[in-house]
Amino acid sequence: MLYWSESAVIGIFCLFKMWFIDPWASLIAAPFFTLHYGGFMAGHLLLVYDFVLPDEGLATEFWEGGNVVSLLTLSFLALFVSHGISFFQNFIGRTEYVDRDIRKQMNEPYGRILIMQFSLLLGGVLAVAFDSALPILLLLILLKIVTDFRAHLLEHRTDLNSECKVWLGEWRKT
Repeated sequence: MLYWSESAVIGIFCLFKMWFIDPWASLIAAPFFTLHYGGFMAGHLLLVYDFVLPDEGLATEFWEGGNVVSLLTLSFLALFVSHGISFFQNFIGRTEYVDRDIRKQMNEPYGRILIMQFSLLLGGVLAVAFDSALPILLLLILLKIVTDFRAHLLEHRTDLNSECKVWLGEWRKT
């Protein structure tokens, strides 16, 4: 649920970024993005509920307002604040919006959708095979770490992280 929530926050900030890049084009792109990305998010929420929550005994706590909702709400707010700070500090403050294409911006969060879909589908098969939701969680954690690290380096390009990119390139060759 936390990864799903972060994807929702990223989608919201993607809309803000699209508007900042090109307010007029975002009048067309933003509704399309909202319906398309939102459709994937709704489908994934159903899969998370079906594959993960009931099997782990969290469904009743989640839907009846137990501790999981409180923790999820706090986590969602923390993610929103964190991404908000990054938005203002990096995207606006470091003028990352300059020379950015709205179509590329609109496509940016779909990597998360692929990770979630892959994790839920393959993880769902493994969860059924092992009678546990743990494979979904482990697969998601691994994919999230790798892709978030890569996305962070690409999004906030500086001389400082270019050394890290060189190191990663050398590491891949070995």
